[in-house]
Amino acid sequence: MQPKTYIELGDGVQRDASTVVHPNDRTFRNAWQLTGAIIDVDMGKARAIHKDHIRIERASRFDPFDKVLTPLQRRVARGGTMTPQEETDFDAAEAAAQKLRDAPAHASIDTATTPNELKALTLDVLTA
Repeated sequence: MQPKTYIELGDGVQRDASTVVHPNDRTFRNAWQLTGAIIDVDMGKARAIHKDHIRIERASRFDPFDKVLTPLQRRVARGGTMTPQEETDFDAAEAAAQKLRDAPAHASIDTATTPNELKALTLDVLTA
């Protein structure tokens, strides 16, 4: 006799996996919902999960910009000035950092209608 495999959704109830149709892709596993005998993805929850993943991924990408921005901001705060090249570098770093800040709120995330569309919206795509 084969052991049974169970799937537990957010409601805490376990279901025999052989009795339900479920997605093969587990990317948005925490957004699964049961509709009859079919498990599909709650896109609202999937969007929230995706935004969290984007926030986690972008965290390390701020470092190169912080290395440019922080010293220049400190110097200006103490009454110093920037050279024209430093101003150019500062503006470029600030613009790139702003794209990273804006990524989780990108309109494409809210308009994605399928899990695959959502997965295609990587941080690189959102900040391009």
